Amino acid sequence: MEDKLESIFKMQAELDNIVGFLKMDHQSKINNNFMALIHELCEIHDETNWKHWKKTKKEEDKAKILEEFADIIHFIVQLALIYGFNPNDIYGAYLNKNMVNRERVANNY
Repeated sequence: MEDKLESIFKMQAELDNIVGFLKMDHQSKINNNFMALIHELCEIHDETNWKHWKKTKKEEDKAKILEEFADIIHFIVQLALIYGFNPNDIYGAYLNKNMVNRERVANNY
């Protein structure tokens, strides 16, 4: 059985092929992905009550927030694929950085 991260990478690679993303030049792929990622982060931010001065607060729509997370994952995985990273690379980097962050906390970083 394929693990979930491997499945996401595979589906993203297939989608990139379907939409013609792979035909773009390298720099356009990078630029488009970072801009899309920034916009998706702004969209998820807009779904939260970040304006501390605002008296009326809207109820957060968890389904919409989850949808924005999915969009963010699309672009992050697409960037990983552009740079030739695979799920094992991402997992290993995450483990290493997690360990560094835990050491920083332990050492009052």
